[in-house]
Amino acid sequence: MSEPTNPSPASERDPVRRQRSAGASVRLRDQAGADPSTFGAADDGITDPATSSLADALRITYRLLQYAMIVVFALFLFSGVQQINESERGINLTFGRVVGTDLPPGFRFSYPAPVGELIKVPTANEPLELRKEFFFNLSETEESRMTTDPNGVQALAGGGGDSLDPDVDGMLLLGDGSIAHARVKLTYKRANIVKYAAAINSDNNREQEKKIVTAAVRRGLIQTAATITIDEFLTKQLNPALRNGDERSLDTAARDAAQKILNSLDSGIEIGEFTILYPTPPRRVMPEFNRVTSASTEAKKAIEDANAFRNDKLVEVAGEAAPAILGAIDGYEKALSTSDGPQAKKMLDQIDALLSGERPAGWQGETVPVVTGEVTTILDDARQYRATIASRARSDLAVFNAKRETFRANPRVMVAGEWTSAFGAFLSRPDVQTLLLPPTAERIVMQINRDPRIARRIEQDRNAREYEEAEKERQRRMERSRFQERFDAETHKVGQ
Repeated sequence: MSEPTNPSPASERDPVRRQRSAGASVRLRDQAGADPSTFGAADDGITDPATSSLADALRITYRLLQYAMIVVFALFLFSGVQQINESERGINLTFGRVVGTDLPPGFRFSYPAPVGELIKVPTANEPLELRKEFFFNLSETEESRMTTDPNGVQALAGGGGDSLDPDVDGMLLLGDGSIAHARVKLTYKRANIVKYAAAINSDNNREQEKKIVTAAVRRGLIQTAATITIDEFLTKQLNPALRNGDERSLDTAARDAAQKILNSLDSGIEIGEFTILYPTPPRRVMPEFNRVTSASTEAKKAIEDANAFRNDKLVEVAGEAAPAILGAIDGYEKALSTSDGPQAKKMLDQIDALLSGERPAGWQGETVPVVTGEVTTILDDARQYRATIASRARSDLAVFNAKRETFRANPRVMVAGEWTSAFGAFLSRPDVQTLLLPPTAERIVMQINRDPRIARRIEQDRNAREYEEAEKERQRRMERSRFQERFDAETHKVGQ
């Protein structure tokens, strides 16, 4: 009969306790049978080297991991140091907020992503050319001919087809209904880097930058062309009379329109140089436009030559005082046309003072312009002539009084003397020939012809005098006619 089994203690029923009991039941003893109480000291020779090696390895690994983390953290911090090149400007962001703008070239610190970011924006001028958008289609041969020929686009005049193909031919529709062609060459830069970075400076939109500028330039030129005439387009100069005094060139007007569009987009882009190249009408009608342009150019040149001749003539006649004298003369003529006697006398006195080099009454200028040129010669001759006439009159009066006294004293002597003087003056005339004959008591009949050489010289002298007198008369009439035309024009203007 078996004995009843004793119930197991609590330590045997608990697995943890069983494990601890099992572990504690193991006893390691050395060969000398050392006391178990000295296990810790006696066990160092068996277990401590492995444990110590493992602990040292773990400690070294932990230290290396700490150093590596420090190095990685330092590299992470210093990764925010970036260089901004000479042709760039920088924007510093921290958590998406702008903390620095328009940073100059050099090394700059920024917190690395995702904490911060350093945006670098190029600021150099970017070239752009619109070659086909508004120009007729050209072959390679025609393109080379246009760029190498001294006449440029005029070398293609009269060529091309009879019509334009919208698929390949670019064109502009002008305000007067005309069609024109041109190319555009420009440069632009990123002037406001904050606006530019917000609007365009990203991986996706950066590639679209030139497309945005091209679209703005196209729209600006189309808007400008739709308000001008073909003459303004070909000359690239707006007509102030049609534009409320706007004297801008076509280049400036188109650039301003394109810049306004870019500004409305807050793009931060600014257009620099803007040049419209080869402004021309369609090729087929270019010869007709050339004829009109040539006539207009010739007329303009003739006007410029006439104005230059006028200015040179005025300077030659009156020097720097010519404008002031002409202004006074105009005022005098205007006063005469309005029957303003006091004003006419005032202007006449001013003319006399200017011609004399004196300061006119009421003159507003600081200095009086000096009269030089032919006017001074004419005035000197006039003064000399006046003095000569006065002196001659006084001399004639003295001679007359002397002759009158002589006549009263002895009339026969007076008459004989006057006759002798008159006869001598007659013989001294250049067209009178004197012949000396020997004295004789007999009556002699002679037929005498004039000396041909003397007669020819006398005829030449007379013709020269007549020519000089006729030329002087012609000049006087021309001057009188010009004066009368100006006077009539001023009178008509005042009447209107």
